[in-house]
Amino acid sequence: MKNDEFVMYTYVRTHSSFDISIESSNVQSSENK
Repeated sequence: MKNDEFVMYTYVRTHSSFDISIESSNVQSSENK
């Protein structure tokens, strides 16, 4: 169970960082227009 929790925690952190990167990219492309 501990290992599974760690995997989920890592996945959520990575997923959140990915979403933030996408938002940043969208903001930059909007500013470029």
